[in-house]
Amino acid sequence: MDDDLDVQVSLDNGVAFAVAGQSLAYDLLVTNLSPGIDAGLVPVQFTSDWLQDLAWSCSGSGGGGCSGGTGAFAAQANLPAGAEVHYVVTAVVDPSFGNVDGPYDLVATAVATVADDSQPANNTAVHVDMGPRIFGDDFE
Repeated sequence: MDDDLDVQVSLDNGVAFAVAGQSLAYDLLVTNLSPGIDAGLVPVQFTSDWLQDLAWSCSGSGGGGCSGGTGAFAAQANLPAGAEVHYVVTAVVDPSFGNVDGPYDLVATAVATVADDSQPANNTAVHVDMGPRIFGDDFE
């Protein structure tokens, strides 16, 4: 068993607040930081109970491969050593959530199955958006 495998996930949408019906775009990066270990096909999850109408495109670099899709996000990334895949995920905040303050958590996870990951803490990324506010500086 090789302990040098390291798959890393990052997630951001560039905003801190979200409202019902708002369209959002997320950048989801999955990277094999290992210089010499092929992570193979890595399952990638993107979960939220407050987003709907998900669609995603994907591009790879360094030999990384992936594909786009729609619906419930469940993808696989091909991550040779040093490769990265970049998903752009678009979604709409479910109107049934109304305009509650949140927080709205979004979790992205990618876990290699070919070997143990030497840094499992970076296999998951969490992004939090708050609901609508009168003042963005918390001066309520």
